[in-house]
Parts: sequence; structure tokens; C-alpha cells
Amino acid sequence: MSRDTLNALLLGVREDFADAAAVVEHTELGRRVMTYQELWDTSRIISEALSQLCSQNDQGSQFIGVCLDPCFIFPAVILGVFQNGFAFACVDPVWGKDRKFEYLRKLGAPLLIHGSNEWRPTSQEMRGRALQVQDTTLYFEVLKSDGYFKECPHPMAYAVLTSGSTGNPKVVRVPYQSIVPNIIALRKICEIDSRDVIFLSSPPTFDPSVVDIFLAFTTGASLLVTSKSIKTSAASLLQILFPLQNHQGISVLQTTPSLFFRWSERELQQVVLSAKTSLRVLLLGGEAFPSYLKLKRCREPGNKTHIYNIYGITEVSAWGCIHHVSFSDSHNHTEGKIDRVPLGRALPDTILQVRDCTDNSIVQKGNGEMYIGSLRRVCEIDDEICADYSLPVFRPTGDIVEIEADGNIYYVGRKNLVIKRWGHRVNLENIEDIALNHTSVKNAFCYWDDVQHKLYLIATVRDNVTILDLQRYFLQSVRQDDRMLIPDEILLVPEISLTHHGKVNRHVDFGLLDMTISTQRKFRVQRQFAQFFSQALGLASLGLEGKYLEERSFLDLGGNSMVAMTLITELEAAFGSCPDDLAGLLLSGKSLKDTCDRLCQYYETKPPITEQDGTSTQCGESEESFVEKTLKLKKAQENFMPSTSEGPCKRDIEASLKSMELIFSWKVNMGKCIDASPLCIMFER
Repeated sequence: MSRDTLNALLLGVREDFADAAAVVEHTELGRRVMTYQELWDTSRIISEALSQLCSQNDQGSQFIGVCLDPCFIFPAVILGVFQNGFAFACVDPVWGKDRKFEYLRKLGAPLLIHGSNEWRPTSQEMRGRALQVQDTTLYFEVLKSDGYFKECPHPMAYAVLTSGSTGNPKVVRVPYQSIVPNIIALRKICEIDSRDVIFLSSPPTFDPSVVDIFLAFTTGASLLVTSKSIKTSAASLLQILFPLQNHQGISVLQTTPSLFFRWSERELQQVVLSAKTSLRVLLLGGEAFPSYLKLKRCREPGNKTHIYNIYGITEVSAWGCIHHVSFSDSHNHTEGKIDRVPLGRALPDTILQVRDCTDNSIVQKGNGEMYIGSLRRVCEIDDEICADYSLPVFRPTGDIVEIEADGNIYYVGRKNLVIKRWGHRVNLENIEDIALNHTSVKNAFCYWDDVQHKLYLIATVRDNVTILDLQRYFLQSVRQDDRMLIPDEILLVPEISLTHHGKVNRHVDFGLLDMTISTQRKFRVQRQFAQFFSQALGLASLGLEGKYLEERSFLDLGGNSMVAMTLITELEAAFGSCPDDLAGLLLSGKSLKDTCDRLCQYYETKPPITEQDGTSTQCGESEESFVEKTLKLKKAQENFMPSTSEGPCKRDIEASLKSMELIFSWKVNMGKCIDASPLCIMFER
């Protein structure tokens, strides 16, 4: 067998570490271990079953479908496929049957290995068998072939279906010569050895999982696997990966920032990135790298974890470049870019190139789209045939980057996440970065409504942070010339869904979005109304509880026509307008709930009501005027704060009152007296 295959890299390990732990499984049922000798023996059983079901004509560069979640037996299945000279193609168990078989049909897969009996043979046309191994039943189903298979001169390792982040999902066939250089390079860079415990973080349908598996098995390290239910619980996963007693914690973690920051900054500092953590290497990739300052904030003083920004695309599987993040005091950041982390140097057999987005020319300094290419690391995509390639082959990433004169490359954002707002190009990921730097924001993403030209920030938070807190945080965080980075509306949701690959799912559920907007807007209307109402009547507060609102009315609480006009004026000043029938509704004796419902119904058709100190963003009003208004209001409040003395402040106020002149602002003829009781307004000195 060629020395350039993954299977060849395993040969020495099998003999040197026969009794060492190869696979460690932690689930709700407990912990169990498979040694390297047991791993090899189990993979041979699977290999023999494949030999019996697949003819010699099926072998070569063809793919075997594998439909399993990461589990105790999964690594042995992959090795069994390799031992028989096949490549593997992982299928997500949650896919529908049609999608699964269409994917395997495109690859010409002669057989599918899975752990469910739902595809057991139902006719004489299908052959298959069940195999009991390591307390697990595996089903081998022979598939019909339509001759779609295409020969390739390069031995294939695996196939993967892209997530679609760079366009439509694509079938990528990965030769050994593309993935083996990654494994060899990362073993050296991260200094992986037999003492390491590597967590299988990614699902089998995401190519970094291949890196996890073979970083472990080619060095004699242990691979830790766990159940999907534990992975979905951040608290449970933390206990499994970093146990307090008995078992060693993981030493190598490769994951996405979205998955990593499900843990709070306190958990990261006290456990994951503590001074005594077992975590030796942290590889963050698949998404924009977190800010340098945020990551530094999550580390306990004395932490020695080596943290890497790792970057690449499935089309040049798996990684293209890597950067070791230094947290030493002497760390030399490029001037003005202290919070940015470069993408790093190219990995072996990899070429990084930045091209102009307009004419495709190579950019030596400035912004452009990142391309990753190679003379050897060339994968076949969809119907491509590698024999037709003109080398080197470059693949577009869909990412805008900035290259500097010294060669450092910085990620800027996705091409499809750059919008035009008020004549400026705005990167939605920059807004997300601001939000994620807030210590209590767990996750966040921006959504641009191109129809209404509105920018939403959807976030999930901890520590009872409110929308008002986040709005104030944005106002404090952005510079004077960056006001376009303030979202029109902030929506808080219980959780932000992630894709199966651990990335933020940017496909907005419009039904949920509309419901969230409506609920949060209604609450803001009620709260603003309660604030103005209580101020107008001189009440300490006005409860928002349903029963209280249903039982009390404006008149019950001492309201009258003058107070009604005052309240309407306040609402118009805050929201720009209010219902024409509001005065009649207030003076009719209707409950406060009826009044609130009417206001909510009215403002549903109006521009979004913000929560910043009683101001609002109106149709046609720019974000700049909103910010200026807020800052002016804050300054005015500071200037007119009551003094604790009887000195100049009081004299100035009295002098202003003496010179005050009343000017007609508006008047209305009500036609008749609508209030039987006389009103008298006095100012007590």
C-alpha cells in the first residue's frame, strides 16, 4: 500500500501501542475503552464483511457509504473501509432517504454501512447482512449501481458534501494527497504524541473530523467520543471533557468558535482555559476567529494552552493555513489592528492568493477575495475529473480578506454578508463582533431585511441582560464614524440554532422572527405607556401584570382631559405619532389593557420602537439623528440634575422660570365641555 495513504500512517502505531487506549467513549451509560489492538481486530472483521459483499470490480477508488453518528464503533468502521482499499462517504442519519441515496448514487457507492434496520432488504434485488461487533449491530446494504462511477488516477480517501456556505452544496471527492499533508503538518505543529486525548468534536459529515481521527491514530493518542445528546448540552459536555476526578481531561480540541463560546467566560476562565487545565492545544476554525481581546479575557492568568487560528475550505480539504496566537506582553500587533488575528502561514503543498473582486487580478496589498490553491492538494468537485485540471488549481473561498505589505492576511468577512446601508458598505460580521465582545452575549448574528431595509441583531444572552443594555453598549462601543454598525432592532431569543457542523445557522425562521418582533415590541409599548402614565398621574409606578391592567382604567386612577392631553403629547414626542382615538379611549372608562392593546395594534404598522431613553427611530430618520438625539438627551439630563445644595443651580432655575414665556404650540376645538370638574394648574415655589 502507498506510503501516502492514511492507512499506511497507522502501521507503526498498531505495533507500538497495541495495549494503549485508542477510543474512549463517554456517554450517559458510562465509560468504555477500546485498545489499539482491539481497534485493529474490529476493523479487520468489518473489512472481511466488505470483501464478501463487494466484488473486485467494485474496488479501486470507489466509495462506501457510512451512516453513523460518532460512536464507539465508528472509527473501526472507517479503518475497515480503508483496509479493503475503499474510500468512505459519510451520510448524516438525519437526512431523508432520498437525499442519502442520491448522494451515494453520485459517488457510485456499491454499499452502505449503517446502524439502523430501516433499510433491511425488502426484495431479492437487494443483498445485505447484519454484523454484531463490539455490542453494536451494523447493517451492510448492497446498493444498485447505475454506472455513474468515474475512475480517478489518484487514490481517494473520502467524500464530503459541503455545507453550502460558498454557494450550493457540492460533492467533494478528497484524494489522499490532499489530506495526508494536513495530518503530517498538524502533528508536527501541535506536537501531538501518545499522551494526548483528542476529542472528536466535528460530525462525520464535516471534514475536520478526519483530522481529529487521524491526528490520534497516527500518533498513538486516544480519541474521545460521546453521544449527540451530551454534545448538545454545554454543561454536560464540560463535565465529560474536563472531569474533576478519576479520568484525564482532553488535551486537544478542534472546534468552531460558536460551539466553543457556548461556555460562559467564567467557565472558560475557570475550567477550559484555566492555569491548571488539561487542554494543551485549541484549534478554532470554520468561522470568523474571535477577537484577540475577548479570547484574552477568557484565559486565566498562567494558562499555557496553545491557541491556533486555523482556516480552510472543504474544496481543498481540510485546512489551508494556521496561526499560533501569542498572548505574551511582547506580542507585536500591527498598528491599529490589536484586536485582529491573522490567518497565518500556508500549510504544506498549499498556496494562498488574494484576488481583486472586480478583475480577478492578484492583490499584493489591500482587500480582495481569498483563493486557496495547490499543485497536489486537488479535490474533485461534482462532475470534475482531475485529469482535466491545469495545475495549480485554485478554489475561491467566498471570503473577503485584507493582505498587508508584510504578507499578513486578515479575515474581513463573507462576500454575501456585506450590505450597502446609507451609502456605506457594511459587513454584518463586524456588528456581530461588537455584540459578541459583550461579556454576557452567548451568540449573535445579523440579518438584513432587504425589503424593509432594516438591520436586525438576533442574540442569545445570559445574566438577565436586556435589549436596553445592549443598545447602550452599542452606543458606547462604536466610534463616531461607525454609527451604521448600530442595528435598527435587537431581538433576544432563547437559543440561536447551529448547523450540524457547529456554525451559526443564518437561515432565518421568518415566522419566529415576526413573532419575536411582535412580542418584544408589545412589551416595549406597554412599558413606555406605563412610564408616561405613572409620571402624568404622579404615581410611583404602574404594574404591567395582566389582572391589574384589566381591572383599572385611566379615570379610576385619577385621569382627566388635561392629563390625557399631557399623556398624548408625551407619546407623540416619543413615538412620533399616536392613534387619533386615544383621547376618547382614555376618557371612556375602558381598561388600561384595552388602551395598551390599541397602542400595540397601532404601532405594529409603524417603524420600530426603540428602547433608548424614550426615543424612537422614525421612518425617514437616519441612525445618525437617533444617536445624536440620544447623546443630547443624556447631556441635557446631566445638566439639569437637581443640586444637593441651595446654591447657584437653584438660583439659575428660578431665574429661568421668571423669564419663561408661554407660546401656543397647538389648539383644538372640542365643541363642548368633556370634563365636568374644573381644572386648576399651579406651580408651587
